[in-house]
Amino acid sequence: MSFRSHALLALAASGLAACAGNQTLISSNEISQTYDEQQIGFATQDGRAIPVIVAGNPFGDSRSKLDAAMVDAMNGSNFGPRVTFAVDPAKPATQNSRVVFAFNPEGQLLSGSLCLAVPQSRPATGRDLRIAAAYCQGSQPMTEATGSIGDVSGPESPNFRALTVQLTQALFPPNNPHRDEQNGNCTGC
Repeated sequence: MSFRSHALLALAASGLAACAGNQTLISSNEISQTYDEQQIGFATQDGRAIPVIVAGNPFGDSRSKLDAAMVDAMNGSNFGPRVTFAVDPAKPATQNSRVVFAFNPEGQLLSGSLCLAVPQSRPATGRDLRIAAAYCQGSQPMTEATGSIGDVSGPESPNFRALTVQLTQALFPPNNPHRDEQNGNCTGC
């Protein structure tokens, strides 16, 4: 899928959330200086999938229903090479790559903590949802993002899907803003 297609998809997802009376909000997004969008293709070659770890279940639905909704929204939503995301994949990605999501996490979780340990999550309060997410290689975060949205009744909610799509796009940006596009050197490193 092209960059333009992804941009249109993100815009459509935002519009869907807005029509429902709530706006998806990505409140923080960090990109490591070592993030390399090309490494994603190498890590997932030969049919490998990036594992997805989901901490918490704010809806009380079955775990498999939540996991399926997460990876369904993620697959096809990242920028860059086509990537398959899966909970417990048969052939996991190399470099100990994985994505970690934490629902309604306790406290501030960025600065790499999602890559070190799966955090404790709190039950949902009403229909508002906050998700912290990280794309990790080993114990190092390559990217991190936090987002929130209201009026989420369950994993089948269009608002839930919109937030998951936008978080996936934040975790897998098309390029690293720390890198000079001309020669690939890291600027400000």
